[in-house]
Amino acid sequence: MRLNINFDNNLGFSNLNPALCQDTANANILHNVFLGLYVYERNELRKGIVKDFHFNKNSNTYIFELEDRKWTNQTQVTSKDFVIPWMRIIKNKTCNVEQFRVIKNVNKFLKGDAEDRDIGIHIIDDKKFSVTLEYNCPYFLDITASTPYLPIPHNIPEEDIGLIGNKDYVVKRNNIQNILLQNINNNDEIYITCNGDEESIHKEFILKKIDISDGIPLMHMDYYQREELIEYIPEFGTSFIQFNCISLSREERYYIDRSIKKIILRVHINRIS
Repeated sequence: MRLNINFDNNLGFSNLNPALCQDTANANILHNVFLGLYVYERNELRKGIVKDFHFNKNSNTYIFELEDRKWTNQTQVTSKDFVIPWMRIIKNKTCNVEQFRVIKNVNKFLKGDAEDRDIGIHIIDDKKFSVTLEYNCPYFLDITASTPYLPIPHNIPEEDIGLIGNKDYVVKRNNIQNILLQNINNNDEIYITCNGDEESIHKEFILKKIDISDGIPLMHMDYYQREELIEYIPEFGTSFIQFNCISLSREERYYIDRSIKKIILRVHINRIS
């Protein structure tokens, strides 16, 4: 069986890497291919591949123990598959390094005041590794459920990320603008396209060429709501509007900024009411 889905964006799947991924399209793929220490299911934090952990309050140190789990190439998931990708993000200072500043000496390393060996991430054995935090962070386990903290087979090249997984799917084909996922337990496939043209996607939806799409033209919204064909999925993010204001005075820029904020606030209040 094949499920056809469209994501409402034109970016494609070029950032299919936990070190670089900052969009929901690529993150959705990665979280279906890789299982991290923890995972969110129905808005609740649940254990992923972690078997157990111990936390030392005095040193702010977590020791994580991994359950027995294999990659789809039948090799064991080990501590290296977490520690090496995490350290690679920190040492290469990729866009997702901000997620790791909570870990001891990461800030000092990024400033050039510490060596990589000083960073608070250490392998204990194949199934255990430690993470020492810069300070007490009660929500650190929640952070480990985020995309940059996903494991990757430590000995594969970057271009092969996604071809081997430890969860439900692997990437069978990635053409950037579309991607094909294969279920590792059966012959089910998910074909996902990236198209931000809502009208053309809506036509394909009507013709039943697409089973699910996250982009619906506003003019059709009321109809689908009445037919109960819309499901709202809460997402957290930041949106911004960028203007070329080089020719405007400071007062004019301020007026535009205040006007936009009033409109956004009014829409938000109307939605709540």
